[in-house]
Amino acid sequence: MNALLDNDILQKGLRYNLVSHLLAANKLLTSDIGVLGSAEFVLRDLTRKLQPESESQVVQRRLEDFLCLAQILEPTKEEMELSAEFELLAQIHHQPFDTGESQLCAVLVSRALPLLITGDKRAITALEILIDHDTRLTPVGVLFSLWSSLRTKRLILWSFVSCKTRFVHGKR
Repeated sequence: MNALLDNDILQKGLRYNLVSHLLAANKLLTSDIGVLGSAEFVLRDLTRKLQPESESQVVQRRLEDFLCLAQILEPTKEEMELSAEFELLAQIHHQPFDTGESQLCAVLVSRALPLLITGDKRAITALEILIDHDTRLTPVGVLFSLWSSLRTKRLILWSFVSCKTRFVHGKR
């Protein structure tokens, strides 16, 4: 496994049929990607609500295809404890940091994975602050793809080692 994919970016990528572009731009295969076990249930519920119903069915099929190839992750007890530590740190520093992002970061750190792909601006902002207070987050690299950027296939790599943004693919 080479990267973790957050539910929000997966949902948008599936809806607009851009997951393959996101992965190809980073030389990843679906089998290289890990997602939390909750993704299956959370995203199924969200896709069922899409209108028209025909779109919902198409996105559900894309989700099923993706989940057949991706690696489904369940955080270990130690990773859950680390996740809770990250969430507490975020609370102390008044930063929004959802359970999904904290679990993904804990898995990424404990399993020494190189990349987290997310579309959550709040999580990125929180991580930029939290890295200054917890050195375990130092190696975390995040491919941050905004909703609008995903639609234009423009991806931005955030490296927390230097906390500087650099464009991976700047062409539209």
